[in-house]
Amino acid sequence: MKTILLFALLVCAIEANRKCWKCIQSDSTEYSNDALTQYNLPLCTNEDAAEFECPDYYDRCFSSNMTVTYNGKSVKVTSRGCTDRMKHYNPVGWTCTWLKSTLAGKGILGACEDQYCEKDLCATKDWFSGAHTLVISSLLIALVAVLYL
Repeated sequence: MKTILLFALLVCAIEANRKCWKCIQSDSTEYSNDALTQYNLPLCTNEDAAEFECPDYYDRCFSSNMTVTYNGKSVKVTSRGCTDRMKHYNPVGWTCTWLKSTLAGKGILGACEDQYCEKDLCATKDWFSGAHTLVISSLLIALVAVLYL
């Protein structure tokens, strides 16, 4: 009975590949046309920004927000994609690291912040803590420990 329960808990803990948005946008049409369209990432405001099934081992969605001064105006750039928690693989999409290296020379780059979440298509919502996963994992580990000790 304990083995069946353990197997059921493990199966419930296994997820299919994460689904995230893979897109980029800015609040300036001029900046989008001049600096972003050449990279062939769909704009988040277009229908092209459909959900993207992340490769194996990519377990988090991200939303990276950076401020750029372009032609004297402050522009907000947002990039969305997926990455792995341990950062062993290059992200799919542009995190702050990629934004800074790719957009260098295309305006004065300002502050950038990566936000992560661990639910499908969550990078468009204000839910980036990932605390729910920690709580569920802790409860499952505690349950298995109680059952086997």
